[in-house]
Amino acid sequence: MNELIITFRCAQFVAHNFHNFAKGYSFFADHKFLGGLYATYEEAYDSLVERTIGSNKPIDLRDITNQAAERANAFSAETMSCDEMFSTLQSMEESICVWCKTYTSGASIGTMNLLADLADKSEARQYKIKQRIKA
Repeated sequence: MNELIITFRCAQFVAHNFHNFAKGYSFFADHKFLGGLYATYEEAYDSLVERTIGSNKPIDLRDITNQAAERANAFSAETMSCDEMFSTLQSMEESICVWCKTYTSGASIGTMNLLADLADKSEARQYKIKQRIKA
């Protein structure tokens, strides 16, 4: 599940940066939404890490954090419009659903439930992000 864990950690870093650099006519709404979003990503990351550790599967959190930070560095929030920020997050959300589906194969019932819940919540966020991009 490392790729999903890395994706959530990267999304957390990116959403936090976007939160800090939100601007424009929709600043207040965007700032608030993004603030909740990076907390949501952190919670999902934590759940996946705990599930991995609890399943006695090897995990290198330093490597995961380093990979997530490296991927997050590809996005320059300072120079992006809010529409670009939300488009970036939409792509990350789509990746989350792909990884959730990928990791259900061979997973325990509990882990499949966790992955289904993460995908379900991602799909709800995607709807909201799509509505924001249309604005």
